[in-house]
Amino acid sequence: MDRDLGLDVFLTVSLNHPEINAVKYLADKEQLILEVALNGTIGIARRESFLKKTRDCLNLFHQLLGQKPGLMEVELIDKSELSFLRFYRDVGTLSQDEIGMLILLLREEFDNLLVKDNNDIVAKDAFKRKLKRSLMQKINRDSSNSTDFLAYRKEGRVFVFNR
Repeated sequence: MDRDLGLDVFLTVSLNHPEINAVKYLADKEQLILEVALNGTIGIARRESFLKKTRDCLNLFHQLLGQKPGLMEVELIDKSELSFLRFYRDVGTLSQDEIGMLILLLREEFDNLLVKDNNDIVAKDAFKRKLKRSLMQKINRDSSNSTDFLAYRKEGRVFVFNR
Protein backbone atom coordinates (compact mmCIF):
# COMPACT_ATOMS: atom_id res chain seq x y z
CA MET A 1 0.00 0.00 0.00
CA ASP A 2 1.11 3.53 -0.69
CA ARG A 3 1.70 5.48 2.53
CA ASP A 4 1.20 8.61 0.46
CA LEU A 5 -2.49 7.68 0.14
CA GLY A 6 -2.75 7.04 3.88
CA LEU A 7 -1.29 10.44 4.70
CA ASP A 8 -3.63 12.12 2.21
CA VAL A 9 -6.68 10.54 3.84
CA PHE A 10 -5.34 11.29 7.34
CA LEU A 11 -4.74 14.96 6.56
CA THR A 12 -7.92 15.48 4.55
CA VAL A 13 -10.10 14.08 7.33
CA SER A 14 -8.22 16.08 9.96
CA LEU A 15 -8.59 19.36 8.10
CA ASN A 16 -12.00 19.08 6.43
CA HIS A 17 -14.31 17.55 9.03
CA PRO A 18 -14.85 19.63 12.19
CA GLU A 19 -17.14 16.91 13.58
CA ILE A 20 -14.20 14.53 13.78
CA ASN A 21 -12.27 15.53 16.89
CA ALA A 22 -9.31 13.18 16.54
CA VAL A 23 -7.77 11.05 13.81
CA LYS A 24 -5.13 8.43 14.44
CA TYR A 25 -3.13 7.05 11.53
CA LEU A 26 -1.32 3.75 12.05
CA ALA A 27 0.92 3.79 9.00
CA ASP A 28 2.45 0.34 9.55
CA LYS A 29 -1.01 -1.24 9.75
CA GLU A 30 -2.48 1.12 7.13
CA GLN A 31 -5.40 1.94 9.45
CA LEU A 32 -7.23 5.05 10.55
CA ILE A 33 -9.17 5.57 13.75
CA LEU A 34 -11.65 8.46 13.63
CA GLU A 35 -13.07 9.74 16.90
CA VAL A 36 -16.14 11.90 17.42
CA ALA A 37 -17.11 13.30 20.82
CA LEU A 38 -20.75 13.71 21.90
CA ASN A 39 -21.99 15.75 24.86
CA GLY A 40 -23.71 13.46 27.34
CA THR A 41 -24.13 9.73 27.55
CA ILE A 42 -26.15 7.76 25.03
CA GLY A 43 -28.76 5.28 26.25
CA ILE A 44 -28.30 1.61 25.44
CA ALA A 45 -31.28 1.38 23.06
CA ARG A 46 -30.30 4.53 21.15
CA ARG A 47 -26.65 3.41 20.99
CA GLU A 48 -27.50 -0.06 19.64
CA SER A 49 -29.96 1.39 17.14
CA PHE A 50 -27.40 3.89 15.83
CA LEU A 51 -24.61 1.30 15.62
CA LYS A 52 -26.84 -1.16 13.75
CA LYS A 53 -28.01 1.52 11.31
CA THR A 54 -24.44 2.71 10.75
CA ARG A 55 -23.10 -0.81 10.16
CA ASP A 56 -25.99 -1.61 7.81
CA CYS A 57 -25.44 1.59 5.81
CA LEU A 58 -21.68 1.03 5.58
CA ASN A 59 -22.11 -2.62 4.56
CA LEU A 60 -24.60 -1.62 1.84
CA PHE A 61 -22.27 1.17 0.68
CA HIS A 62 -19.41 -1.29 0.25
CA GLN A 63 -21.65 -3.91 -1.32
CA LEU A 64 -22.74 -1.40 -3.96
CA LEU A 65 -19.10 -0.57 -4.67
CA GLY A 66 -18.15 -4.25 -4.79
CA GLN A 67 -15.60 -3.76 -2.01
CA LYS A 68 -14.68 -5.75 1.06
CA PRO A 69 -12.95 -3.51 3.59
CA GLY A 70 -10.02 -5.06 5.41
CA LEU A 71 -11.14 -3.36 8.61
CA MET A 72 -14.46 -1.69 9.40
CA GLU A 73 -15.50 -1.42 13.02
CA VAL A 74 -17.58 1.17 14.82
CA GLU A 75 -18.13 1.54 18.56
CA LEU A 76 -19.78 4.04 20.87
CA ILE A 77 -18.26 4.37 24.33
CA ASP A 78 -19.66 6.34 27.29
CA LYS A 79 -17.16 8.10 29.57
CA SER A 80 -18.52 10.28 32.39
CA GLU A 81 -20.54 13.03 30.72
CA LEU A 82 -19.24 12.35 27.20
CA SER A 83 -19.65 9.63 24.62
CA PHE A 84 -17.10 8.78 21.97
CA LEU A 85 -17.81 7.22 18.61
CA ARG A 86 -14.76 5.41 17.24
CA PHE A 87 -14.59 4.33 13.63
CA TYR A 88 -11.78 1.93 12.67
CA ARG A 89 -10.93 1.60 8.96
CA ASP A 90 -8.27 0.37 6.62
CA VAL A 91 -6.87 3.15 4.45
CA GLY A 92 -7.01 1.21 1.18
CA THR A 93 -10.81 1.17 0.83
CA LEU A 94 -11.78 4.29 2.79
CA SER A 95 -13.23 7.08 0.66
CA GLN A 96 -14.40 10.65 1.15
CA ASP A 97 -17.92 9.49 0.24
CA GLU A 98 -17.89 6.97 3.08
CA ILE A 99 -16.66 9.60 5.55
CA GLY A 100 -19.36 11.96 4.28
CA MET A 101 -22.00 9.30 4.85
CA LEU A 102 -20.74 8.70 8.37
CA ILE A 103 -20.91 12.44 9.09
CA LEU A 104 -24.48 12.58 7.74
CA LEU A 105 -25.54 9.65 9.94
CA LEU A 106 -23.97 11.37 12.95
CA ARG A 107 -25.69 14.68 12.22
CA GLU A 108 -29.02 12.97 11.68
CA GLU A 109 -28.91 11.18 15.02
CA PHE A 110 -26.74 13.40 17.25
CA ASP A 111 -26.54 16.89 15.70
CA ASN A 112 -27.36 18.66 18.96
CA LEU A 113 -24.76 16.54 20.86
CA LEU A 114 -21.78 16.79 18.49
CA VAL A 115 -18.69 18.42 19.99
CA LYS A 116 -17.20 20.12 16.97
CA ASP A 117 -14.68 22.80 16.16
CA ASN A 118 -16.64 25.60 14.50
CA ASN A 119 -13.52 27.58 13.62
CA ASP A 120 -12.43 27.45 9.99
CA ILE A 121 -8.90 26.32 9.24
CA VAL A 122 -6.98 28.88 7.21
CA ALA A 123 -4.66 27.87 4.35
CA LYS A 124 -5.71 24.22 4.26
CA ASP A 125 -3.97 23.31 1.00
CA ALA A 126 -0.61 24.92 1.77
CA PHE A 127 -0.65 23.51 5.30
CA LYS A 128 -1.60 20.05 4.04
CA ARG A 129 1.27 19.95 1.51
CA LYS A 130 3.86 21.11 4.04
CA LEU A 131 2.67 18.74 6.75
CA LYS A 132 2.49 15.80 4.35
CA ARG A 133 6.12 16.36 3.29
CA SER A 134 7.18 16.49 6.92
CA LEU A 135 5.28 13.31 7.86
CA MET A 136 6.62 11.42 4.82
CA GLN A 137 10.15 12.33 5.91
CA LYS A 138 9.43 10.93 9.39
CA ILE A 139 8.04 7.71 7.93
CA ASN A 140 10.92 7.24 5.50
CA ARG A 141 13.69 7.84 8.05
CA ASP A 142 15.40 4.56 8.85
CA SER A 143 16.00 5.59 12.45
CA SER A 144 12.32 6.25 13.11
CA ASN A 145 10.52 3.21 14.49
CA SER A 146 7.28 5.05 15.10
CA THR A 147 4.93 5.70 12.23
CA ASP A 148 1.76 6.33 14.21
CA PHE A 149 0.28 9.82 13.99
CA LEU A 150 -2.48 11.52 15.94
CA ALA A 151 -4.27 14.69 14.87
CA TYR A 152 -6.87 16.60 16.81
CA ARG A 153 -8.69 19.85 16.21
CA LYS A 154 -9.01 22.76 18.58
CA GLU A 155 -10.03 26.36 17.92
CA GLY A 156 -9.37 26.23 14.18
CA ARG A 157 -6.02 24.48 14.58
CA VAL A 158 -5.01 20.92 13.83
CA PHE A 159 -2.37 19.47 16.13
CA VAL A 160 -0.42 16.50 14.77
CA PHE A 161 1.71 14.28 16.97
CA ASN A 162 4.05 11.41 16.17
CA ARG A 163 3.88 8.54 18.62
